[in-house]
Amino acid sequence: MIFVKIGKIIRNKRLEKGLSQSDLARVVRMKQPDVSKIEFGKMNITLGTLIRLCKILDIKNVPLK
Repeated sequence: MIFVKIGKIIRNKRLEKGLSQSDLARVVRMKQPDVSKIEFGKMNITLGTLIRLCKILDIKNVPLK
């Protein structure tokens, strides 16, 4: 499923940058449990949230297949 793939990309980049879920949540202006749900593909996120996460984590490409 696409949300699982996106979640893995976000988690890998977050860890690569040495951020905790709480750190990322604070910067993106969301709650830590929501970051966890996104990373496990259990939360449907808006395009705006995806864009904010990609900017903060420097994600250039997100596969949509």
